Amino acid sequence: MKEFFLILFFSKTILLTFNPINISSEWVDIKLQSPIEAITSGASIYIKIPPDLYNMENSDWLEQYFPTGSIQAKFLDQNGNEFLMNNGDAFSLSNEGLELIMISSKPFPINHKYIKLLIKSEKKLSDVKIVWRNSKM
Repeated sequence: MKEFFLILFFSKTILLTFNPINISSEWVDIKLQSPIEAITSGASIYIKIPPDLYNMENSDWLEQYFPTGSIQAKFLDQNGNEFLMNNGDAFSLSNEGLELIMISSKPFPINHKYIKLLIKSEKKLSDVKIVWRNSKM
């Protein structure tokens, strides 16, 4: 029961792209509806890839196709300060699709507003959605 209340009060999930987008080796500007502000330092970005674009039977190819650091994201604040994130070896695989999880080696700054998100990938990603998740569990 305690975990439920921690998730309820200390987590946040925001769909950043309502329509699917394409990500390439050039920085793609994700239009934020409002500034992103972390409520805890455990923030991450999930890239949701539709299930028809990969082999669900075997996930061994993921580490080869998306090596650590091959997808990068950067948040920018109003002064141009950056906070960087990249993909590691974390992902979620289900019937609903593949989610690549992007994190940072540093804690996400709390109570700091970011007004812009840029993202790029060494491999082209088509028809993906971007989700912001912030929790400390």
